[in-house]
Amino acid sequence: MGGDSLMQTYFSYGNTNAKGIIPNQSYNRNNFDLRIDNKITSRLSFTAKVTYIIENNNNKATTDSHVDVYSRILKAPVSIPLTEMQKYEYFDSLGNRKQSFWKPGSVFNSNPYWALNRHLFYEQKDRILGLLSAKYSFTDWLDLQVRASMDKLIQKPDDRMYEDSYFWAGYGNVYSLRNLRSTSINVDALLSFNRKLTKKIELNGNIGASVQESKYESLELNALGLIKPDFFFMQNTKNLISNNLYGRSPQIQSIYGVTTWSYDNVLYLNATLRNDWSSALASGNQSYFYPTFGLSALISDIIKLPSWISYGKVRITYANSGFGGNQYLDRNYFSVLPGGVISPSSLRATADYKPELTSTYEAGLDSRFFNGRLGLSLTYYQSSTINQLIQLATPSVASLYANEYVNAGLIQNRGLEFVLDGRPLKTRNFSWDATINFSSNKNKIVRLDSGSTSRLIGGSIGDVYAQDWGRDAQGRRLVDDNGRPIFGIGTAYFGKSQPDYMLGFMNELSYKSFSLSFLIDYSHGGVVNQNTQDLMDIQGTSQASLQGREGGGLIIDGYTSDGKKNNKSINAESYWTNVNGVGYIYSATNMRLREVELSYRISNRLLDKTHIIKSAKLSLVGRNLFWFEIHSPFDPEISQSAAQPTTRNIGVNLKLSF
Repeated sequence: MGGDSLMQTYFSYGNTNAKGIIPNQSYNRNNFDLRIDNKITSRLSFTAKVTYIIENNNNKATTDSHVDVYSRILKAPVSIPLTEMQKYEYFDSLGNRKQSFWKPGSVFNSNPYWALNRHLFYEQKDRILGLLSAKYSFTDWLDLQVRASMDKLIQKPDDRMYEDSYFWAGYGNVYSLRNLRSTSINVDALLSFNRKLTKKIELNGNIGASVQESKYESLELNALGLIKPDFFFMQNTKNLISNNLYGRSPQIQSIYGVTTWSYDNVLYLNATLRNDWSSALASGNQSYFYPTFGLSALISDIIKLPSWISYGKVRITYANSGFGGNQYLDRNYFSVLPGGVISPSSLRATADYKPELTSTYEAGLDSRFFNGRLGLSLTYYQSSTINQLIQLATPSVASLYANEYVNAGLIQNRGLEFVLDGRPLKTRNFSWDATINFSSNKNKIVRLDSGSTSRLIGGSIGDVYAQDWGRDAQGRRLVDDNGRPIFGIGTAYFGKSQPDYMLGFMNELSYKSFSLSFLIDYSHGGVVNQNTQDLMDIQGTSQASLQGREGGGLIIDGYTSDGKKNNKSINAESYWTNVNGVGYIYSATNMRLREVELSYRISNRLLDKTHIIKSAKLSLVGRNLFWFEIHSPFDPEISQSAAQPTTRNIGVNLKLSF
C-alpha cells in the first residue's frame, strides 16, 4: 500500500493450494486485488477496485453417479483387498485398455480405483469483480455517491471417461467440454445526509435507487464415443452432441429511503421504505413495496439503574422483505434439443403469480453488568411469509408438466436467540473470557395452495417422511406368512430435519503471551435421513449386515396379519435387500469440539529489532477434532448420500503485521 493524502493505492495477492483426502484431488486459487482511492478535489473523490480470481480444480469431490469414488469404495466387497483393487486396469491381447473389475459390465458400479484414475474432471474458473465509485460532497452534511459494479465468471469444465467405463454402456469413451459465462451488473446512486436539527434532535439517512441484472450463456460439447480410444479431442468423436443455452436473470429496479431520527443520543427511530420492480413478474404486477420500522432506547441513559447494571438497551423492529421470483416462470417456454427437436418445459408456469413477502416482528434487549464484565443480548422474533414461491408436483393426469410454480399460502417462523458473554476471571497475567450462544427456531406451515398435500398443514418445512414397516393396530411390525417384512403404504412421519435448539460455548484463556481458545457446538433434536448405511447394508459390506449370515438366518421381531408371533427365519440377503430404504433415520443430536487454537504472541522486544514487523502470532489450530456425543453413523451436517466423511484439520498459522 502506498500514496499520499490525495491518492492511495493498495495491492494484495493471495494463494491457496490444497489436496483432498482422496488422491488426484487438488485445488489451486490465486487472488489479485488492486484498489485506487483518489481525492480529486476537496469535494470530489473517486474509487476504482478490481479483483481477479483464478481457480483450478482437479477431480473435486462429487456425488455424481459416474465419478463418485467414495460410493464405490462402500460397495466394494470386503473380501477383495485394496491392494488388488489398485490393479484397476490391464491391456488385452489387442492392446485395448480394460477395467479390472469383479463384475464386468455393471452400469451401477466400477472399481473405485478406476473411477479415481479413469474418470477425470478438471475445471478452471476465472472471475473478475470490478467497482467504480464517485462521491461528491455538496456540504458538510449532504453528499452523493454513484457506483457501478460488475461480477463476471467464466467456467471451463473438462470431463473425461476412459474406454471400458460401464456407466455409459455402448459408448466407451465419453468426453465433455463446456464454456459457461455469466455477468452481473449493479448500478446505484445514493444521496446521504446527516443533519443536526436542534440541540437534541439529529437526522441522518439515505435516498437511493438501483438497477441490477445478470445474464448467462453456455456452450456444451459432448462426445459419445471416440474413434481412437482415450484420445480426448473433439475431432476424434464418433457422435458429437452440442447444447447452447443463454438467458437473463430478472432485472430488479429499486428506489428506497433509509432514515434515522435520534433524540439526545438515547432514543432512535429507524425507518426504511423500499419499492422494487421485478421483470420476473407478470406485466402489470411487477411492483412490490416493503417498509421497515425500528425503535431503540438506551434505558441506562434515560433512567437511573442499579449500579451493577452498566448498560441497557431495548429495541423493537417491524421489518419486511420481498422476492419477485426467478426468471422465465411467468410463462411456458420451449427448449431446442439436438437435431432441432422442440421440447416443452416440465415446469408449468403461473402467469399471475404474486411476489413473496415476509414480515418479521422482533424485540430485543442488550445489556452489560458489573462494569462490563458480563453481557447479555436477547432477541425474540416472529416472521410470516405469504405467497411463498415453491414448486409442487402436478396431478398425474397432467402428463405434460411434472411440476408447477405456485404461490403457496402462509409460512410462519418464530424463534429465540441469546448471547451471554463475560470475563469470569481476571488477574494481572491471566484472563478467562467465555461466550454462550443459544438459538431456537420453530417453523409452521399455516396454509398452503389448495393443490398441496393436506397433511403438511400444521407441520414444518423440512419434515421428514419415509417408508416404514407395516404395523398392526398395536403398532407392532408386520411380516408375511414366510417371515418376510411387510411395508406400509405411502410414507410415515419421522420428525423434522431442523434441530429444536443449538448451543455454542466459546472460551479463551490467556496467560502472558500464550492463549488457548476452544469452541464446543451442541445441536439438540431433529432427524437425518441418509442412504450411506442403507447402501452398505444392501451390498453386504457393513458390520450390521453380518447379522443373520450364520446360525440359520434371521427371525424378524414381528407379527403376521392374524396376530401370530413370527417364528419363520429368512436368510440375511433376503432381509437386507428387502429392508432397502426403511429405517435409516437417525437422531441428529450431536456435540462436537468444533475448534481449538493454541497461540503464542511473539515479544515486541524481539520484533523491534527487525524494524519491519510490528506484531507476530504463531498458532496451532485444530478443527472438528472429536465428538462428545453423536447418535448417527455419519456427521449429521452432511446431507448427501455416500458423501465423503467429515475431515479433522490440524494446522499451523503464522500471522504477521507490518
